[in-house]
Amino acid sequence: MESLTRNCVSLKLLRSDRFCLRENSVDNGLVQSIWQHGLLQPLGVIRDGKQFQVISGHKRLAALKKNKIKSAAFFLIESQNQKQLFLTALLLNAASSYCDMDRCFILRKAEGDFGFSAAELIQIVLPQLGLPSSAKVLAQYAQIGKLSEPVLKLIRSQKIPFQGSAGLSRFKQSDLDFLIRKVFSRIKPTSSQLTHICEWLFDLMRVESKSVETIFRKNKLSLAAPSKDIRATTDQFYKSLRVLRFPALASKERAFSQVAKALQGGVRGLELRAPDHFEQEGFYVHAHIRNAKELTEVAKRMQEVQNQAAALFDTLL
Repeated sequence: MESLTRNCVSLKLLRSDRFCLRENSVDNGLVQSIWQHGLLQPLGVIRDGKQFQVISGHKRLAALKKNKIKSAAFFLIESQNQKQLFLTALLLNAASSYCDMDRCFILRKAEGDFGFSAAELIQIVLPQLGLPSSAKVLAQYAQIGKLSEPVLKLIRSQKIPFQGSAGLSRFKQSDLDFLIRKVFSRIKPTSSQLTHICEWLFDLMRVESKSVETIFRKNKLSLAAPSKDIRATTDQFYKSLRVLRFPALASKERAFSQVAKALQGGVRGLELRAPDHFEQEGFYVHAHIRNAKELTEVAKRMQEVQNQAAALFDTLL
C-alpha cells in the first residue's frame, strides 16, 4: 500500500463525470472523516490524455474538494476498453450500498454512455448491482429512470416509494403534472397503494377516455388541504379511489358491513368480517376473549347470529 500512496495528483487534473455511479456523490460523514484523518484509501484512476479519469473514489473526490484539499493519492488502473472499465468501476464499488435511484442512474449510463445491450445489462450489470437477472426488473428500472424530473424528485425525497412508481410511466406528462400538484404533494402512499392508484386511475382513463383531471372533476374526487395526519389523508384518498374504480364491490362491502355491525350487537371483542374483495366464500368470525364473562357474551351473541345469518349470507351472494 505504501508504494501506491507515493503517487499524488492535483485535483485539477482529475475528471469524474464519465464513471461516476451516483447521482449525488456528497457524503457528509466522509467529508468529516477526511478532514480529521486525511485520505486513507487512494483514488483509482486511468490516464486520459494529460488528465486522469476517476474510476473508483468519486465520493472521496467530492469530500476532498469539500475540504479544499488540492491533491490526492491514487493508483493507476491499466487501460482497458470502455465496457471493461465501466465493469471495473462497478467491481471496485461493490462494497458500496446503492440506492434504487443510483441503480437507475447506473443502468441508464451503462446503456446510453457505454453501449451495453439489454442482454448484457440483464446478465452482467444487474447482478453487479445486487439485482436478479430479470428482463422484468430491467424494464422496471428503465421505466422509472425515464420519468420526468419532478417525479424523480418525489422519489428521491421518499414522498412516493420507488417500488410501485413504474406505473407512473403509463401517464402522459400533463396527467403526471396534475397528480403531482393535486395528489402526491398531499399524500404518502405505500408501494402497494401507489401500484393500485396507478392501475385504477389508468383503468378509469381508458374506460372513460378522459384525462386524470377530468375524471377528478367529474367524480368530485378531491383531497382535503394538506394535513398533519398524512397517513389518514392517504388512506382516505385510497379508499375513495377504490370506490370509484369498483362501485359494485364497494356497495357490497357497505351492505355486509351494515348487517355485520347489527349482528355483532356491540359485543366487545367480536368482529364479523368478509374476505378481502369477497374472493372467498363465507365470512370470518374474530373474537378477542379476555375472561369468562366475555366468552359467555360472545357465545350468546353467536347463537343470535346463527338465527339471523340469512341476512348476512344474502350480502355475500
